[in-house]
Amino acid sequence: MAKVFPFRGIRYNLERVGDLSRVVTQPYDKITPEMQEEYYRRSPYNVVRLILNREPGERRYQQARELLDRWLTEGVLIRDERPTIYAYYQEYQLEDSARLTRKGFIALAELREYGQGVLPHERTLSAPKEDRLKLMRATQANLGQIFVLYSDPELTINRVLDREIADRPPLTAVDGFDPGTVHRLWLVQDERAQEEIVELMQDKTLFIADGHHRYETALAYRDEVRAKGVGWSAPASSPGSGSEPESPENVMLTFVNMDDRGLTIFPTHRLIHELPEGLDLDQEALERKLKEHFTLERFAPGEEERLLEGLRAGMAQGKHLFGLLLRGLPAHYLLALKDERVMDELVPDRSPAWRRLDVTICHRLLLEELLGIGPDQVEGKIGYLRSAREAIELVREGKEAGAILLNPTRIEEVRQIARNGERMPQKSTDFYPKMLTGLVLNKFCLGLQTTEA
Repeated sequence: MAKVFPFRGIRYNLERVGDLSRVVTQPYDKITPEMQEEYYRRSPYNVVRLILNREPGERRYQQARELLDRWLTEGVLIRDERPTIYAYYQEYQLEDSARLTRKGFIALAELREYGQGVLPHERTLSAPKEDRLKLMRATQANLGQIFVLYSDPELTINRVLDREIADRPPLTAVDGFDPGTVHRLWLVQDERAQEEIVELMQDKTLFIADGHHRYETALAYRDEVRAKGVGWSAPASSPGSGSEPESPENVMLTFVNMDDRGLTIFPTHRLIHELPEGLDLDQEALERKLKEHFTLERFAPGEEERLLEGLRAGMAQGKHLFGLLLRGLPAHYLLALKDERVMDELVPDRSPAWRRLDVTICHRLLLEELLGIGPDQVEGKIGYLRSAREAIELVREGKEAGAILLNPTRIEEVRQIARNGERMPQKSTDFYPKMLTGLVLNKFCLGLQTTEA
């Protein structure tokens, strides 16, 4: 189902830019204004100038096109001469664990509509897609990574990659905003190895982990090109076939095996900026209401680490556990859902898997039923944060009205929701670490004229 192609990627010429770490960035949608300024300072060739430059309005897209063309002409960026699959390994550290390595590879894949071998798991917004579409029209390129998962319990493809990179020095980068993660890239140009990977991927279903907006943008751009009747070479059916895969019919993806222990999903905790007026925060009344659906354990201020330990311990047992902190209360709570069947009554129009997601329980039962924060109020009253300790500190300092701490969504849940054709609630998954932008770019070939941004 997945048609995968080696391609002639575009990479930075290290003789011109020096250290690769100076020119790569976090994904565009993770870059804050402060990060943007720092990336600008690091190098005049930093890829932020392509994916998120500072020019106002529509000028930003024209600026990205001009810079990309100039850097290619001047040899700042160079296209690999041979079709390549790029092995991309990320080594990182989690709390209280040995270092882990997430193994993946970068290649092109034939664009397909959702449900035709490609499955999403989150909803998208129109504004980011329009922004990325204007950038793609201007640059005629895939500039950032789209992170997709596939299932290979035997780790067959990882073994092919391991074999091909053995005893070979990688290209290495470290981003200053995530200094604990080391990103390594190898060029896999052996045709036999490429054929192995292409063949092994043929029966794989792809699950989009990060990059839904960019994938849907690529689909929209492909359809625009088709509508204009622009002629492109057919996608390569196999490595070395002689046709060009670098067309809008294909998209650059980073493929990661969801069965590899190097895959990590972090939780996204909910910050409560403001509680509804009139909410009764009397401890006895609140606990009485909580006990309708949860068992609860109290923790005094200063015992937050014990609360977090209990939260993590319950995750291993498959329990639906939540930490609840509200400003002004003399205790914090570890909540355990008593009976999943309550979700069948509250969310009858969804699949059992969707109803039993912790994020669903958090929003429907805790935020809506308990605290009175409905779906129409979430945007203004709820924030999102990866660090539980930071969330606790914000409530302790009085900077937030409360917090709900969650365990991470499990990869099995991501798989099931996607297979059901459903989308998870907003901020359900946080795959770590993020893919760096700038390691490899894909510029479309064969003469499509630049369109107006």
